[in-house]
Amino acid sequence: MWGLGILWAVTAPLLLLVPVWLLTVLLSFTRWPRRVRIAAAAGLVIVAVSTTWWLDYKEFVSICEGVGKPRIFMRGAADGIYLDSPTANSFGMSYLHEQGFAWMEMRSIYDRTKIERVTREPNGQIRTEPTDTISARYEVRETFEKPYPHTALNMKRVIDRQTGIIMAQAGSANFNGGRMQWVLGVYGTRSFPSAMTNSADFQTYYYLAQRTLR
Repeated sequence: MWGLGILWAVTAPLLLLVPVWLLTVLLSFTRWPRRVRIAAAAGLVIVAVSTTWWLDYKEFVSICEGVGKPRIFMRGAADGIYLDSPTANSFGMSYLHEQGFAWMEMRSIYDRTKIERVTREPNGQIRTEPTDTISARYEVRETFEKPYPHTALNMKRVIDRQTGIIMAQAGSANFNGGRMQWVLGVYGTRSFPSAMTNSADFQTYYYLAQRTLR
């Protein structure tokens, strides 16, 4: 199934040949030369698909420019954080290994009602131990949100737990191609931020906690 999905994503635009063929047949009443009818049919299909894709793509653009754009409203200083993320036990370790934090607190993957404190030892080893309460002042909250028809959004927020103020936020958005996704496949998708085209935004999203608290 995975292989079929990849094949479809790459070859999906070939499905557009079907409406082009149907329109070519329907245009037979015009008595235009076959070459002209094919060109007219292809043009109509391209305009219809492109217009529909663009109308849906505008949703993605507004999200990227709105909630997705990285913003740091205020800064603080902390050696550790409370990480509220479904990937805290895996990708979350980057906060210790790459972003300079000495420790973090997170929910146990075995019992979500319990809290664990994860510490990076001087030799680089990771030590995990249970703790009764969350002591970190600052929380890094990572959530998956899809309130939009065609765009999935991963939001990252840095929150002052004492005041409830959002100190920084950034989003990673993925556009599925909109209503034309089934005929455009991978060619209709877009993502933000991109390391290739939005390098500064990409770095800020990834290192949001470090740039806000370190």
